[in-house]
Amino acid sequence: MASIRWISAPLLFGLWLSTGLPAQAGTADPVGPILRLEPMPAFGHAFGSMPFQQVPDDPAAVGYREDEYAFSGVARIYGFAAGSDSSHIERLGSTEYVDRMLVRRPVDPGRFSGNVLVEIINSALDFDAMAAWPYMWRQLTRAGDIWVGLTATPAGIRALQFANPSRYAQLGFGTNPDPGCHSTAPEAGVIFDVMTQTSQLLRQTGNPLNPLHGLPVKALIATGYSQGAMIVATYTNAIAPNLEGPAYDGYISIAGLGGYALNNCEALTDFASRILTPVSNGIPLMQVQTTSETVLLPLGLPGESVHDRDIGAPYRYYDVAGSGHLDRILTNHAADAADLYAAGGYDVEAAIEGCHLAWPLSRFPAEYVYDNLLARMEAWIQEGQPPPPSQRFLLGGWLWPGQPVGGLRSPAMDVPTADYFIGAGLPLLTSSGGFTRGIPCFFLAIEHDYSHSELKRRYGSHDQYLEQVSRRTVQLQQQGWLTDDDAAEIVRQARAADIP
Repeated sequence: MASIRWISAPLLFGLWLSTGLPAQAGTADPVGPILRLEPMPAFGHAFGSMPFQQVPDDPAAVGYREDEYAFSGVARIYGFAAGSDSSHIERLGSTEYVDRMLVRRPVDPGRFSGNVLVEIINSALDFDAMAAWPYMWRQLTRAGDIWVGLTATPAGIRALQFANPSRYAQLGFGTNPDPGCHSTAPEAGVIFDVMTQTSQLLRQTGNPLNPLHGLPVKALIATGYSQGAMIVATYTNAIAPNLEGPAYDGYISIAGLGGYALNNCEALTDFASRILTPVSNGIPLMQVQTTSETVLLPLGLPGESVHDRDIGAPYRYYDVAGSGHLDRILTNHAADAADLYAAGGYDVEAAIEGCHLAWPLSRFPAEYVYDNLLARMEAWIQEGQPPPPSQRFLLGGWLWPGQPVGGLRSPAMDVPTADYFIGAGLPLLTSSGGFTRGIPCFFLAIEHDYSHSELKRRYGSHDQYLEQVSRRTVQLQQQGWLTDDDAAEIVRQARAADIP
């Protein structure tokens, strides 16, 4: 682990900071605080910063600013009690850490809505890749919400240090303190207490360490995508029930299958099957899957009916028709080519080309679905009104040939100008069904745009196309599946489109 130059534990925390503690059933003792938080040293720029994406963005264009911090503390490491279910855990000891936090907030503090979305950043490809921000930034910035991204894994930290050794030298997770665990690798289980400690800090309006100092937080929502969703699922099932009080006011778990090991020496196999459905523990929880997950694992997803129903309310499960695990929205928001190369020699476009897709990477407008889910989650927390259920995908999500039946719909699916597929849905259209440069080809979302003649056959004229889009958009808006702003934008784009 990198040298942690900040932590000098006061006597008050002496016993709590000790490592190698004997196993203790139950963990209701308070989680310790974040001990230090400072702006990141000014060596270069933040990895994943908006101006340094594959397609650059300017936070000032939407009235936002971006700040990066290093923060340190001591994290408890957890394990499952022998013979227990997924909610009975024990504390194995504690270890120090220094992590990074990326914050995007309104420049004008008066615009702050009081809502904070904390993203557990996915690093399944061995570098930090945001997903909640790419899909939800429109709603976040319109509402005046704050987004906080947390580096979640040792692999993410290692990539940061490759990308900019001077800026990220102090980051690191300690090792597993359990005498029975002989791993010398940085302990991945640090993230669970990091999540709790972050929630505590962000709620402390008067704490000078709080990066939101002086801004009162009304609601904290934790979210994760893919690997990040697996971490969130494990947190809701195993960690949250053992806290003294709720750390977060809501959870949005997206595109995750199964759980995340509690520590480096924990066997994941048995636990993973238990948390395909996260447990809400009385806190609003949305579990959202793309077409990729429902096609690849239809029998492992919650519920037996094609219609959604509460599972341990407050809970909602959604399939997003037309979406895929990895699409053009996500790749556009990945760190730019220079940063990815420095972080490990990664080339996003070369990896995609290595899958030999017959059609381009999908540009399906999933952002409209996710904007609405975020808005509905915030209303759920503030007003106590759960969002409506939606129809499940039929038969796990795929009728061949054709598009998904059921699921969370959008005008792009119901008045289409393209067909949307995933690599596994069309095995004959990819020469590689496995992995290339770390990317699972079967998770890539692809699209087949309709020809002019096909558009003409479907819609006849531009006015007819616009009328169908407008009618379907109003229906979805009235049913609660589109925000007013996004509904207006969809119709505006349809009016301007050269279709047919």
